[in-house]
Amino acid sequence: HPAVLEKLVAEAATDDNEYRQAVILEVQRSRTVIDFAGRHVYADGFQLGEWTVPRGYSMVVPINQLHSGDEAFEHPERFDPQRFIDNKPSALSFMPYGGGTRRCVGAVFANVEMDVVLRTGLRHFEIETTTAPDEKTHSRGVAYTPKAGGRVVMRRRPTPLAPA
Repeated sequence: HPAVLEKLVAEAATDDNEYRQAVILEVQRSRTVIDFAGRHVYADGFQLGEWTVPRGYSMVVPINQLHSGDEAFEHPERFDPQRFIDNKPSALSFMPYGGGTRRCVGAVFANVEMDVVLRTGLRHFEIETTTAPDEKTHSRGVAYTPKAGGRVVMRRRPTPLAPA
């Protein structure tokens, strides 16, 4: 997505991160790392809409299907970071780290880490875009990774971008 990369590079030359955060969220929406979240019913029953889930049963939420549903995300097949600018999705439609009391404790740290690493990479390297088709995913047990390792062509910038 050359236009997305161009906006990211322009923002990396500043101290802003609104667009970078939107890109990170859109990547998490379009390429879930964890495919599902599950909960076991320990109470006598759990009311889920019109259904009662009995004690001893488990419920599974398919996160990738949740993120690709057009009920929550208009044109979910498009990679569109703009959908996260000035718009926070419902916790019921966007859960890259699971949800509720069992949400990943490292979620905030992971997002900060992605932001810092992406900003640093954009400031010090030129990233080459490609027209190659999306890379296939590979299951690594509970998480997914790019099948061929997520290859990127980067060249060191002659002069790093400095915040304006």
